[in-house]
Amino acid sequence: MIEETHSVQPLTDAAKQDLVERYKDVAKFYDELLNLPLAGIEAIFSSDDLLVVSEDAVYDFMLKWARTHFPKVEDRREVLGTRLGRLIRFPFMTCQKLKKVLTCSDFEHDLASRVVLEALFFKDEAPHRQRSIAAEESASINRRFVERAYKYRPVKVVEFEHPRQHCVVFLELKKKSVQNFTLRGGSTRKHSILVDKGFSFRATATRTSWALSIALGCF
Repeated sequence: MIEETHSVQPLTDAAKQDLVERYKDVAKFYDELLNLPLAGIEAIFSSDDLLVVSEDAVYDFMLKWARTHFPKVEDRREVLGTRLGRLIRFPFMTCQKLKKVLTCSDFEHDLASRVVLEALFFKDEAPHRQRSIAAEESASINRRFVERAYKYRPVKVVEFEHPRQHCVVFLELKKKSVQNFTLRGGSTRKHSILVDKGFSFRATATRTSWALSIALGCF
């Protein structure tokens, strides 16, 4: 029995990978994904390589899938609490969406409170601590602290009371992205979310034989 299990496992892993490759663009295959069984959803959404706007979109999809397949709220709470909830990477959701998790009747209140509190603590960590936590988590089955390659990246807002009320918004632009477009010229665009509103940060580099001109802007 053990030998048979080991011989089947590579086939199972290959089938899961094929499923991820086929359906990883969530927006493109949204309707098809809604019709997939639970096992297929688990295989696809456990991947780090999903092409998805943001983790907020993953959360919204999970709710819609659960409501489509489980009309009774008790059944939805069960499947979200034991199967689907662990696929949602709550630490990478926006604070506005996390507030909605707390009031969502499809989640048990204790579970909702726990995942939101965990997400907020993670967001409050320094970047190097976040990377350390993600590295520790990357080898486990539950990869809730591992960031996906989102099309829209949440920004971090720090509020200050003194010397006057104001806030500072931090937007991460990866070093590799900057190096790529400054070396070859052209432009790079990063989409982000602030207070549930999308905006784009655009950097343009114009290279000539004697100079490099860089322009930055938000739209």
